Amino acid sequence: MQNGVRVTNLDAGDYTINVDDKSSEHDFHLFGPGVDQTTTVDGVETATWHVTFQNGSYSYVCDAHVASMLGHFTVGPVTTPPPAALKAGATLKAAHRALTATGSATRSARITVSIYKGTKKLASKTGTGTKVTLKYTAKTAGKYTAKVAARSGTSTSAAAKSLVVK
Repeated sequence: MQNGVRVTNLDAGDYTINVDDKSSEHDFHLFGPGVDQTTTVDGVETATWHVTFQNGSYSYVCDAHVASMLGHFTVGPVTTPPPAALKAGATLKAAHRALTATGSATRSARITVSIYKGTKKLASKTGTGTKVTLKYTAKTAGKYTAKVAARSGTSTSAAAKSLVVK
């Protein structure tokens, strides 16, 4: 805790840590790169440690209760992983001449689903999320194609699915 707030990340550098161990059944053990400080399990004590934290992961535990009394924090820059690649999917199903086209995306995106016969666009629907469904009644037999375009931020992806309606 730092000023009453749980620490999850710190900048590398020198720190002063004040430990107020008020129990003879517990200790406070802090360890990580270049640091290994502990109070005693059977003692009640106050300690002041001067430590230098380096980039990496640190842990603190009660050595008498390692399974239930523990915590972790990191030191150094926090890196946010890039979002998963955006990938669009398309399905096209027919029950007689009732077509159902579904566009999907691997993460929330603006999805446009369109149904074509040849190069002619017959219907289109746009929505936001991970799935958009478009229903259309085919007036004649032939080859129909569902085209899907998904956009999230600067990422785009497209997919298509065709089928023949009799």
